[in-house]
Amino acid sequence: MSKSGLVMERSLERSQSLLRRAERVIPCQTQCLSKGPTQLVQGGAPVYLEAGRGSHVWDVDGAEYIDYMSGLGPIILGYNFPAVNDAITEQLHRATTLSLMHPLEVEMAELL
Repeated sequence: MSKSGLVMERSLERSQSLLRRAERVIPCQTQCLSKGPTQLVQGGAPVYLEAGRGSHVWDVDGAEYIDYMSGLGPIILGYNFPAVNDAITEQLHRATTLSLMHPLEVEMAELL
């Protein structure tokens, strides 16, 4: 919506193109049904997001939104939180998806 309260026209062209590609190769167009295109207003809601910062996200067509759904649950820090990004980057340099368990699994379970 614009500041005047009027709905602004926006393109969903790239989103729809990606959706048509997904229909050919991914059952239900997604690996996570709650993110799927059938969960929102088809043709009116964005379909693919490509960036996020804080509480805002941007779709593949360049439009900005407030992410009321917050990823798949309550993301209290928002997207691209610097301390989280730094910790992820540090771990990426060590390794991901190792063939055996990692101590972080135990540490996380203890914290929870």
